[in-house]
Order: sequence, then structure tokens, then C-alpha cells
Amino acid sequence: MKKKVLFFIPSLEGGGAEKVMVNILRRADKSKIESVLMLLSPIEQSPYRELLPEHLRVIIVKRNSDTCIEKIKQCVKFIRVVKKENPKRILSMLTHTNILAIMTGISLGIKVTVCEHNTLGELIKT
Repeated sequence: MKKKVLFFIPSLEGGGAEKVMVNILRRADKSKIESVLMLLSPIEQSPYRELLPEHLRVIIVKRNSDTCIEKIKQCVKFIRVVKKENPKRILSMLTHTNILAIMTGISLGIKVTVCEHNTLGELIKT
């Protein structure tokens, strides 16, 4: 029986973490894993869009503006979608989506794996 895994990243607009996410999705064993990709912004302009597996279902949980209220609404939408999808695990990348994934996983009893990406040169400037 396949296990549903929700892969969560803010966008696929380009960058190292986004490329890693695409590579993981491309190599996920389709016979064992039902992959679902959740993004917080549209995918149309993504340089990685064409590299995504054909079978992959993509869910966009976007917001109408950058106001605090809209960001809170987006978080609530995310939690509702996760509850509806009922994955066995969430795999998340990048800080703010990792935090949201962890909070959601705790509240819904879903296992969460997070991956943090940093640019070492930026970190040592301080």
C-alpha cells in the first residue's frame, strides 16, 4: 500500500532548496509513495516546472496580499488542506515552511521531516 507524503516548500522559483526538492520528487519510488507537492505561490513561472514528474499532484495555497491577516489565512488554509489530504508524513524545506509544517504535524499527529538550507557565506558575514 502506498504511503502519502506531502512535500512542502514555499515556491519553485529557483534556488538550491528548490532544486533539491525537485530532485527528491523525481526520484521518489512511485510504487511505494504517493507524492503531493504543496506550494505557497503559483508554479507557472518556475524554471523547474518542466522537471516535475508527470504523476505529481500540485496544490497551491496562495494568499491575496502580504498583510498579516492574509498570511494567517494562508496558514489556516494550509492546515485544512493537510487535514483533508491526511498524509503519513510531511517533508518540508526552508525555515518558515518548516515551522508551519512542524506546528501542523504536532497538532494533527503527522510525522514531519524538515530540511534547513543556508548559504554559509551569508551566515559568516555577521
